[in-house]
Amino acid sequence: MQINQSNLTDLYRGYRVLFDDALQGTIPISDDIVLRVPSGNNEEKYVWLGAIPGMRQLVDEIQIKNLAASDWTIENLEFEDTVAVKQRDIENDRYGIYNPFFTALGEAARYDQDIRVLPLLLGGFSTSDYTGSNFFASGKIRTPGDKGFTNILVTGTGSQQANAPLSIYSYRAARANLMGRVNAAGRPMNLGRKLVLVCGAATEPIARQILVADTVIQANTSNDALAAVTNIDKGTATIVTSALIDASSTPNAWFLLETGLSLKPIAWQVNKNPVLTALTQPDSDHVFKKHEFLYQAYGRYNAGYLFSDLAFGSTGAGSTMTAYP
Repeated sequence: MQINQSNLTDLYRGYRVLFDDALQGTIPISDDIVLRVPSGNNEEKYVWLGAIPGMRQLVDEIQIKNLAASDWTIENLEFEDTVAVKQRDIENDRYGIYNPFFTALGEAARYDQDIRVLPLLLGGFSTSDYTGSNFFASGKIRTPGDKGFTNILVTGTGSQQANAPLSIYSYRAARANLMGRVNAAGRPMNLGRKLVLVCGAATEPIARQILVADTVIQANTSNDALAAVTNIDKGTATIVTSALIDASSTPNAWFLLETGLSLKPIAWQVNKNPVLTALTQPDSDHVFKKHEFLYQAYGRYNAGYLFSDLAFGSTGAGSTMTAYP
């Protein structure tokens, strides 16, 4: 291909089509657990987090909620990935060897959502959210007068164990916790509509035994015999598996999230979707010095904690639960 601006523009358009098609055709595994928030600023403040809607009977006068109760802010960050296409490859008509790369670049740009979201869940045991406490914690207070809520396993009565690994019993405890959750006004939140269980690849077989298997092996009340019984937990949640959990310092961590509401546990805040841009002026200093043309995927976005009321987490590092309740 002859190096001129017209040919370079056509080449860029071809690479951009590959990038855009892959970007639009890729679905991150975290899509169901995030609220996509368009952003027109460098950061967004979520002032309404402490005043989630709830209807009440009108008696005498209305009660006005303070939507400025929270100053929780998520800042947009810049992300890029830049590649050089050699001038000699274009002149020798070998520019097609880069096609798979630009497809992969589009996929990577979209999958970056997972790279930002999953570590938030893993870091939620030591990082605060809009309540001022850790995203996963006990005694979380949303507004003054709130009785609060707990979204982790704590050592309690019976067999409940703090940060228990995933099992049929710890799953039931987590689900019961979510389904029994109330808002700051003390009203039931009616959770359990569309639950997602997030875990690592090593823990997935246990998750599938809990949520996919038709039958489970269970001991009788005397604990002296085993029998196959109908799995009453089947289908109560879907499974999302991520190797990011296996690669973390808490590979046995697992999370149960409510995704059936308009609100979500995590915000995916987008100021600028990833786009492919190019430096293809033949007379540019870079081309003169390096004899290569630059193509860059660039976007502005960030993931952030949103609504911990819809989340439950365990590091999986505690003792195993042997019964429930």
